[in-house]
Amino acid sequence: MNQRLTLTCCLLLCGRLPAQTPPAPEFEVANIKLNVSGGAIDFDVLPSGLFRSTNLPLDFLFKFAFEVTDSTLDGEPAWFRTDRYDVIAKAPSKTSAAAVRLMLQSFLIRELKLTVHTEQRNLGAYVLTVRKDGPKLQNSSGTGDPSCRPSEMPKPGERGSVHVLCKNMGMPELAKTLQRMAPGYLDKPVIDQTGLAGSYDFPLQWVASGRIDDEGGLTVFGAVEKVGLKLEAKKIPLPVIVIDHAEKPAQN
Repeated sequence: MNQRLTLTCCLLLCGRLPAQTPPAPEFEVANIKLNVSGGAIDFDVLPSGLFRSTNLPLDFLFKFAFEVTDSTLDGEPAWFRTDRYDVIAKAPSKTSAAAVRLMLQSFLIRELKLTVHTEQRNLGAYVLTVRKDGPKLQNSSGTGDPSCRPSEMPKPGERGSVHVLCKNMGMPELAKTLQRMAPGYLDKPVIDQTGLAGSYDFPLQWVASGRIDDEGGLTVFGAVEKVGLKLEAKKIPLPVIVIDHAEKPAQN
């Protein structure tokens, strides 16, 4: 059954509402305006709590906020892709990335007068599982947001080589991060089916898809297998967000 989403329940797209839904998190201040001057594209989420997006379409902002892709989003109006906007907002200092996404959801719902619903559809995806010989991951003892950050510069002749160190990373977060880090390989959603709880520290190294033929080495699939995991293409039921109604932001 389709589920209509309001300001409060849209934040729980894949689950049922509890008896009492907590208030949706909000930016302290936020503003959106149509970009008519062009200029450079910019996107920042800073530890100070500043969120800044310059000269970007709403398609990008919506996908960032709701963590969807082309295949899990339907009903976008054409201006979501053609019109470009500047957004500047302020969250409390050291707000987590997950909380910033929820704040941006609330902001977009209010400013665009969004009405959406979810549907289950059979879609192509990459399923993340554990190899038969088991995971090769170190339990994380750290705190803070999950992250996969560059761990070293590529060596001469390895311009396409990617070296990252993932810290405090749970498997659901890894699934989302892999698609953002290696879109050339992973053109479909990545879904965690490892069954692994907790968070882990581990390195990953692969060669970008555009350089693999020239340089050789591991693809992102090989990099994942090296730490005892596996990515496999399958068709599975996935929630798709369908936009029923959206209005262009009012310009003051």
